[in-house]
Amino acid sequence: MTRLVESVCRAKDHQQLPLWEAKGPWAPNPVTFRERTWAYCPSGRPDGHEWERVEPRPYETLREETEREIAGSRQR
Repeated sequence: MTRLVESVCRAKDHQQLPLWEAKGPWAPNPVTFRERTWAYCPSGRPDGHEWERVEPRPYETLREETEREIAGSRQR
């Protein structure tokens, strides 16, 4: 069963590309449960979030979209 993520953190200082392999056991968990739904923070930080509701989609899809947005904003 695929868990659908319904919120993404837009806090400016949380918009960073991961410096680790997300599947590694040492990596911060970028997915958390809030208000009865799954939420994704690119940095995996435990607090300081600015949540935005998004159309529910799989974590992998949202992560790829967010990483493209971050990479694009860094090139400007």
